[in-house]
Amino acid sequence: MGKTFFNSVVDTPQDARRQLVRTTIIAALVFSLFIGLATSYFDPDHVWRILAISVPAEMLTTIVVAGLHIRQSLEGAESRARYRYLSAHDHLSGLKNRHSFLDALKSARAAEAPGFFMIADLDHFKAINDSYGHAAGDAVIRGVGALLSNHDAGRLGGEEFAIILQAKTADDARAKGEAILADMAALEFPVDHPHGKIRVTMSAGIAPLDPQTDLRETYKLADAALYSAKVFGRNRVFLAGEVPEIPGSQPLMKRKTDRFSA
Repeated sequence: MGKTFFNSVVDTPQDARRQLVRTTIIAALVFSLFIGLATSYFDPDHVWRILAISVPAEMLTTIVVAGLHIRQSLEGAESRARYRYLSAHDHLSGLKNRHSFLDALKSARAAEAPGFFMIADLDHFKAINDSYGHAAGDAVIRGVGALLSNHDAGRLGGEEFAIILQAKTADDARAKGEAILADMAALEFPVDHPHGKIRVTMSAGIAPLDPQTDLRETYKLADAALYSAKVFGRNRVFLAGEVPEIPGSQPLMKRKTDRFSA
């Protein structure tokens, strides 16, 4: 947070205006007292005339100096706010980064109504990069970021995203997840290709957020459901435990589940 030479917090224009008024009043009172005492001693016959001239001049000087200090403080506060935002958000999608999302997930799990955790993974994303170039892949990531910007969501890495679903029941969570996937499938992305545009789908797995369950276990449950969604056709949502485990199956990719340590 920014501070002026009076050590008051200045992080917004409203703070700046309050500080400027406060500084001006204090300076005017102190200066008036000093001039009044000095003049009454050295020139008591002209004390009011001297005060009428000197006090406004001092107030103007104070306003200018305080304004400069406050402006510098606000500029510093804006820089710090920008740094805080960048350190908590993924630069490409604009969503929360992995660490910031984990903090949100911990808070959601501790809430009175925790909701559900959804992992979403873009289908055939490597093929998009290979066929159309990484610029097209980046455009898709940005599109997903825009799509999920109204949700409590984050990018875990690569083409993997996570969303906290505010839902009371598993069916409600599934419906919300399917709505997100439908919105994703409807998006079109311009590419350097004769068709000019491509569509991209995603698959998702959902697990309930339980205050008594370690987040690593919650992640594994959602990850297993995501794997089932991939195996059974992609562009769909599965709930944790909804599909029997496929013999010999492995998670979609070897995840570092310790990223979700409680």
